[in-house]
Amino acid sequence: MAEVHGLWRNRQFLLLSAAQLCSNLGDWLFSLALFVLIGLRWHGTPLEVGFAIVCNVLPVMLLGPIAGALADRAPRKALMLLSNVLCALLLPRSLGPMRFGRSTRCSPCSG
Repeated sequence: MAEVHGLWRNRQFLLLSAAQLCSNLGDWLFSLALFVLIGLRWHGTPLEVGFAIVCNVLPVMLLGPIAGALADRAPRKALMLLSNVLCALLLPRSLGPMRFGRSTRCSPCSG
């Protein structure tokens, strides 16, 4: 039990845990906002919202094991920084249609 208390006193562990918490919260809020946008703002059908959820989860399910095996061989700090920078660079791309007022529907379910 002493090891657990010592871990919470480790500054590096606390910083990493806080950063991971912020990252997970941001990912969850982005997903929630995307599904609300599709369902309410763009009047998406339940099938379209479900398709968006599948598109959000499928890459993680398919590529997660492979990426995990590759990530175990890479330097962790550099990998974390690279992945966060890539996420920051790709975020404006996903927000582009909203910024320009386009309400494009990119679903194979739409007619």
